[in-house]
Amino acid sequence: MGEEYQEKLKLDDQKRATEEKYKYERRQIRELQEDIQGMNNTLHSLLQVEAAQNERTEREVTYPVH
Repeated sequence: MGEEYQEKLKLDDQKRATEEKYKYERRQIRELQEDIQGMNNTLHSLLQVEAAQNERTEREVTYPVH
């Protein structure tokens, strides 16, 4: 085999490895984005629960039941 052909094979291997790494990293980014979205949803729900609890507590302080 000639040097040029060996260089082409080497470059093809590097290209394939780079493409695989890129696909892996894109998948990781997508999974992290999904995790962040799930955490944001959980935070939103917890904030709603907290707001409702604070409202309930405020009503009880303002209008105590005897």
